[in-house]
Amino acid sequence: MKPMPMRVLATTVLMLAAVPAHSAETVRDEATGLTVTPPDGYVVQRETPPVVIHEGVRFALRKPLDPPSTGCTVEAQFLPSIDETSAALGRALSARSQQAKTSWRDQALLQIMSEVAVQSSRPYSRDGIEGLDVEAWPHRDGAGSEINRTTRMRIVVLKLGNGYTNVTCRAATADFATRRAEFDAVVRGVRLSR
Repeated sequence: MKPMPMRVLATTVLMLAAVPAHSAETVRDEATGLTVTPPDGYVVQRETPPVVIHEGVRFALRKPLDPPSTGCTVEAQFLPSIDETSAALGRALSARSQQAKTSWRDQALLQIMSEVAVQSSRPYSRDGIEGLDVEAWPHRDGAGSEINRTTRMRIVVLKLGNGYTNVTCRAATADFATRRAEFDAVVRGVRLSR
């Protein structure tokens, strides 16, 4: 293999140095009140949310040089507000239905298990926000049985206000441990402010 010419090497180094370092700039969805503050070095891009029943929002967060299959997404769906007349009825129905149901964390974990191979799960809590923290491997073909062990995922489900927010971060298995602190910062940067 021939050595790289000095001019090509210098140009490559200059191009990499020209990639701007992005400061953590908070973005806000006015309709839902969801705010996302990315860690330093991450860029936030608003995406079209999947089909939603009520209000929904989706953001992608990644480093500029990350491949599209890595980085994080923040996806939220919120129920419509209940007016004062319906509030008491809503609380009564909610309390009654919760007596016979499994916890929301168990329901969320079952949903997640239908889509990925779960490695571990544990309750998550931050500043009074309840959550579920899951580490998993994706399936190779989306929902099949073959596990893709080249990529690891962290999924944190946050119970915010009248809805749920999923923060899903992906990295190559070899890089996952070193990116864990970044992924923690992504989760901490998700807030609801109405």
